Parts: sequence; C-alpha cells; structure tokens
Amino acid sequence: MTTTTIPVAASLLVAGMTFAAQEGTATVSTAETGSAAASAPIEPERSTASFSVAGGYLYQFSTDFDDGPGSVSVNRAYGTFSSRFEIAPSLNLGLRFGWEGGWYDFDGNTPLSLGTGASPWNTVQGVQLGANLGWKINEEWSTFVGIFGAAAGETDADASDTLSIGGSVGAMWRANEDFSIGGGVLVSSQIEDDALVIPLLLIDWRINDALKLTNIAGPEAYPTGAGIELVCTAVPQWEFGIGGRYESRRFRLDDRGPAPEGVGEDSSFATWLRVGVRPLNGLRVDVLGGLMVWEEYELDDRNGNDLASSDLDPSPFVGVFLGYRF
Repeated sequence: MTTTTIPVAASLLVAGMTFAAQEGTATVSTAETGSAAASAPIEPERSTASFSVAGGYLYQFSTDFDDGPGSVSVNRAYGTFSSRFEIAPSLNLGLRFGWEGGWYDFDGNTPLSLGTGASPWNTVQGVQLGANLGWKINEEWSTFVGIFGAAAGETDADASDTLSIGGSVGAMWRANEDFSIGGGVLVSSQIEDDALVIPLLLIDWRINDALKLTNIAGPEAYPTGAGIELVCTAVPQWEFGIGGRYESRRFRLDDRGPAPEGVGEDSSFATWLRVGVRPLNGLRVDVLGGLMVWEEYELDDRNGNDLASSDLDPSPFVGVFLGYRF
C-alpha cells in the first residue's frame, strides 16, 4: 500500500537512479575480415530489455498509543513487477506496477475510535502504476522524468475516491565510477489534502572497496529511494546495510467505522539493519529488522477535516523480501 507518494517515489527513483548511475557501455563494432577478426572472441549481444518480479512481508509488532488507551500491530505484504527497455542507445523507459497490503489489528478504544470502540480502519490496500524515462546525456550527466498514478483505500472504499497522481523530474551527475549524486523534485496530489511537493536527493557513493552510501541498493519491493543506506559489500554475494527512510500512507476509508468514507493516514520513520544475499544469478534475498519511530496516525472526515490524531510508541519490525531480475 505504498500509497501517498513517498514510497511510490522511492520505487520510481530506484529505476531512474539505477539508469543514471550506470557506467556507459561501449557498442560492439561490426565484424571485420581477415585473420585478426577470425581469432577475436565473439561478444554476446547486449540485451535491450530487463524485467524483475519481487515481493515481501513485514510485521510491525504491537505498540501503544501515546495519547490514550489501546494498541496496534500491522502485517504488510508487497509485490512489484517492473521492466526496463532501451529505446535508444542513451534513452531508457522503465515501467512499474506495485501493490501493498496492510492489515491493521487495533486493540482497545484507541484515540482514533472517537469513543465508539471501533477500529478506525482494518484492511487497506494500494496499487500504483508508474513510468520513468531516463536520458543519458553524456558520460557525466543523466536526467529522468517520471509519472505515476495510485489508488489506496480500505477494501470496500469507493474506488473513484481513492486516486492520486503525480510526477517527478531530476538529474544525476556521475563524477566517476565510484560517485554519483543528483537531485530533483516530486509533486503529487493527495486524497482530500493539498498537493505534496518533495525535494529529492539522489546518491550512490562507493566510499571504498567495502562500503558504499546509497539509496538504490534496497530490495525491489522495499526500495530505499526515499531514504539512505550505508552498505558493506566486503563479502562476495552478500550485503550488510544500515539505513532509514520516511514513510507516509494516506488512504480512503469505507462507510463503516468512526469516520465513514473518511481518510486515514499512517506516517513514520523506519530505521533498519539489513542482510542481503544473491545465491543465484538474478535472485536476491533480503532479511531486515528495525524500529519504527516518530509514528503518527491521523483520522480525517470525508472532506479532509481533522478528527483525531495520535503518536505511537516506537515499535520493532521484521521483514523478508525476495526479488528476481531477468
């Protein structure tokens, strides 16, 4: 349910930044005649398309509300399918579909129950569809532009009231094979709220042979494009990372509960430790554990007017993610 721009942006930026940070690939010359050509190795043709599928599960342990009684725990599941096409030697098109489900388990008469004892929301799902165009201007500069649309709400919410749309634009500077940095801006509509404008910082810095600071290394279904990681790659095929990102979800509610057809919001900052391994070509497995901090839930009426909000205590979480690129 990567619903309100931040996680959507992360997913799209991973695609854009991956292309922007890539080193230029020399084209293969045409075949020559003569003995020199006969002895030269034949290089395989470079693929102009790639695809990936990924999924994951994350459990956020029960935590208490600061402003009143009650607690909440959350199960989350993720799924993505993305593709990248080389439509010209320096022009790439990325397409991505993503889904996230969140199953909230509220216990007690929470501050968002408005005295009814009912859960403010239960099962929330979100889907997003995005496209990203990356242009490699030269060996140093690349640019990208992206658009995305999303829908997020409880299972029985009116679909037409769950929609948002946005776009992003930015540029990346590649100083050398070890350091790339860039920036941009993302703008998105929000459900019953003002448009959201987010400045973007993009970085991929290999500090030394064992360490890199980046926001393009995370799992496909849980990307770190909206955050940052310090990653150790000292062991072949393994990654060990410590990172964090801001997460924000805003979604339409159904006609039941304390705020019929209202709007829910779940925002927090996630910090984690991650272990990743690539046991086979194209396959990656990531396990992470961390702490959700500065988390806040908000409940609005159907017009976006505030009804209630509450902070939550820090809560641990664990997750596992799988991805396959082909």
